[in-house]
Amino acid sequence: QFGLAFDDFGRKFICSNRNPLQHVVLHPRYLKRNPHLAFSDTVQDVAPPGDAARVWPLSADHTTAAFIPSLMSTPHAGTFTSACGISLWRGGALPAAFANSAFICEPAQNLVQRQVLTPDGPTFKSVPATPGHEFLASADTWFRPVFSATGPDGALYICDMYRKVIDHPQYLPEFIRGTLDYEAGKTMGRIYRVVPVNSKLQTQNPKLDKASTKELIAKLNDANGWVRTTAFRLLAERNDGVGDSDLKQAVMSPAPGRASARVAALHLLSKAGKLGSEIFDSIRMNETPDEFRMVAVKLTEGRTETFAKTFALESLMGVSGPVGFQGVLCLSGPHTPETVAYLAMFAFRHGTNRWARAALFSSVGSQGQALLESSASNFGYYSQPEWLPLLTELGQLIAASDSPTNLGSALATSMGFHLGIDKVKAVPAQSAFASGLGNGARAKGLGKDGRSALVTLASANPDTARRLGELFAAASKTVSTASAPTPERLAAIDLLAHSDAAIAGAALQSLIAPQTPNELQAAAVRALSQLPGAKAGEWFVERERWRSYTPPVRDAVLTAMLSQPALQLVLLEAVEKSVVQPWAVPANRRNPLLKHKDAAVAARATKAFQPQGAADRMKVYEDYKAVLALPANAKNGKAVFVKTCAACHQFAGEGQRVGPELTGIRLQPAEAILLHIIVPDAEIYLGFTAYDIETKDGRSLTGLLTSDTPTSVTLRAAQGVEETLLRANIAKLTSSSTSLMPNELEKTMTRQELADLMAFLKGQ
Repeated sequence: QFGLAFDDFGRKFICSNRNPLQHVVLHPRYLKRNPHLAFSDTVQDVAPPGDAARVWPLSADHTTAAFIPSLMSTPHAGTFTSACGISLWRGGALPAAFANSAFICEPAQNLVQRQVLTPDGPTFKSVPATPGHEFLASADTWFRPVFSATGPDGALYICDMYRKVIDHPQYLPEFIRGTLDYEAGKTMGRIYRVVPVNSKLQTQNPKLDKASTKELIAKLNDANGWVRTTAFRLLAERNDGVGDSDLKQAVMSPAPGRASARVAALHLLSKAGKLGSEIFDSIRMNETPDEFRMVAVKLTEGRTETFAKTFALESLMGVSGPVGFQGVLCLSGPHTPETVAYLAMFAFRHGTNRWARAALFSSVGSQGQALLESSASNFGYYSQPEWLPLLTELGQLIAASDSPTNLGSALATSMGFHLGIDKVKAVPAQSAFASGLGNGARAKGLGKDGRSALVTLASANPDTARRLGELFAAASKTVSTASAPTPERLAAIDLLAHSDAAIAGAALQSLIAPQTPNELQAAAVRALSQLPGAKAGEWFVERERWRSYTPPVRDAVLTAMLSQPALQLVLLEAVEKSVVQPWAVPANRRNPLLKHKDAAVAARATKAFQPQGAADRMKVYEDYKAVLALPANAKNGKAVFVKTCAACHQFAGEGQRVGPELTGIRLQPAEAILLHIIVPDAEIYLGFTAYDIETKDGRSLTGLLTSDTPTSVTLRAAQGVEETLLRANIAKLTSSSTSLMPNELEKTMTRQELADLMAFLKGQ
């Protein structure tokens, strides 16, 4: 289920059963150096994961995990389910066309896939080399490739476990577990050597352990990746200093050679403490591959010499994403003004890439304002949609890391009064920055006298307050302009959340209509719920309006109301008055009311929702079994799925990946599927436990914990909406004993619709 491989330049790749190829982009230690950075990822899926990870087997479908409910999100014929044993082709007997290839073993479906990697900023993306057929596949269902590697002769070696059954018994249907021989084939494993037809292989043992140091250094340039790696290992073990001059020549020579050989020489010199200024000077003056420069920059990390710091700084000026990315990771604060200027140049070149931004903000630490001052003159350029996340995240970082007294000056700087910024061109960038700054300031509770935190910050400077008012007016116009790019409208909506009801209420309310895309409606709901002085709660639950919401918008309304203490009581009153039916508020979302700190409110909620116990739900299940006998229409069932289930589940590529993926559920008995619908708490699958988070600014959030680092966590709610929270802003985090899937879902459809849904899920 796992794999580990490195390329010629030390970049680390891994895999797991449904993630066929991943790149470890950065180490968590880099994120840890800035506790104010809300970023929790360290690994990039190079190949599409999950049900997008296609394979083309020759054997029959035996992905047996589909038979058990607890794994119904993982088994799918025609996709990776057991990716392991990855290797990166680094040269040997295979043709040159195999460069930049990864081999991925898939024992469950009896094949090995080759994928081709291409650079994608500081990371990679990959696609199958031959869509429609595999590099190696067998109709023999006992063929179980689990490991691949290059051998001393340059061939690709594949280890075949060769077993009849590789599934653990618990992953098989109960009725078949006792009929299988789980040891069948345990003495029959084999190793395949894969070579081109009529190829000429190295047949003699290279005997590298007998080679001289000079001979080993020459082998660093060998065409065979195994030979290069072994020579490097032996040289590192010897570390006798005999070949230092040859290693320096390998690094400094302008003559062409393998970049990987020069990289190996760099590492050996670094290990020996012989990586001096003359080497970095030669790299600076000569034309060298980006990968080689990237490694050279990495080896400056932790060094205090001026030449090493200068070399790392200069890397930020280049157009190469990987080189500059590594340079930013090597630079830790506090920074001099010169270094901040270099960081601003890196932001200008690479700030549209999320990994580049994470590296940048992890390095800048609490000097966000200095970075802002070095970047503000570019706001006209940064107003393009792809640049807006850079400004929003910078605003959030400054608000999280700086003192409240300094945030007003950051807002004034972004307005650019002293920089001659074109006000019209800069509006989207200024709005994005102000929105991010406002989000961070709100989390600190900086609003005063019924005003938002952002307005409070601006009030200290009349020019800033006036300009912020102009931005609010421009944002109101943008959100109402249907032809405006969606990223600009979303940024404008986010900014209006920091104004007030008089300025933004009408514009935001006009978006919550069937004609508006769900993404914009949900953003408008969030913004309305945050407006100071707004009566958004009463507006959200007006009877006719509540009935008009589509499921995604209704979910956004519930999320907004349950996360705001003042709106929670409005929602409770709507439930008590039957404007909102109790079943419309999922059981796992009711905790802010059922566990309210005011005992009287909690008692009202308990009475209003009248939660059914497990026994009550089982009675409902027994009653609804009759649905299974109804004639059903799977086509109608698809419409029911889209309306009722797609906000959280995916089926055949349609819907959101919050709860388990349901394509493989067709293999389960109909009674089991019905049980999951009627009694969702009967079994909560591994990885789908709900978490409740209370933030220090009073919000209550519920969702799946999809990522966590030493400084932040990421929560995924319905519709796949994710929010990353700094741990410093979390007051309480608890796991829920209930499923994210609501009880009483059957009340949202007729019995005939439920029968149709069952037919659709069963593939009838």
